[in-house]
Amino acid sequence: MRIYENFTSDNFIDDDITAVCIGGFDGVHLGHQELLKFTKEASNLFQIVTFDILPKKYFNNEHKLLTTNNEKIELFKKFEPSNLVFINFEHVMKFSPKTFCEMLKNNMKAKNIYVGNDFKFGTNREGDVDYLKKYFGEYSVHTIEDYEHNNEKISSTLIRSFLSEGLVEHAREALGYEYSLTGTVIKGDQRGSQIGFPTANLNI
Repeated sequence: MRIYENFTSDNFIDDDITAVCIGGFDGVHLGHQELLKFTKEASNLFQIVTFDILPKKYFNNEHKLLTTNNEKIELFKKFEPSNLVFINFEHVMKFSPKTFCEMLKNNMKAKNIYVGNDFKFGTNREGDVDYLKKYFGEYSVHTIEDYEHNNEKISSTLIRSFLSEGLVEHAREALGYEYSLTGTVIKGDQRGSQIGFPTANLNI
């Protein structure tokens, strides 16, 4: 798996791998995993395309992400993509849908696109699956139905709500793996020493 970071319209993919799976992939949850499996079954050689910072995080720094980019990389590895591309979001955030599609076609050699059915892109999220079909052709854009678990659509938003309510087991089931937190240990109020054992305070 070759990793391209900080990818802009000045960069180009080196090989001719035309199948491209695109998304934000926060959490790389069961819904994302189904899309990645669907892509791999259709084309064993494929690229995963995502963003160096997700739009929700870019516009709202308080937005909590489920996974860091490094954690995503580890989760993506099991699907064995040929390339993993992190697009520089700040570079493309004002792209029209047409300009974004041109970047996919010209810089990444994309011909077959695999996305979730609610995928949006371009300025003000004006681009969608219908636009992709108009640009690449109806039979070159592939989607899957929403993935459901316990009659609920699996989404990053749902998983965050599980975690905020302390429903860690529900989150684990929706993610398909054990959830863990990554952060920096910071100095707290030293209350652990008052109860007989040390505790750690994480800044996440």
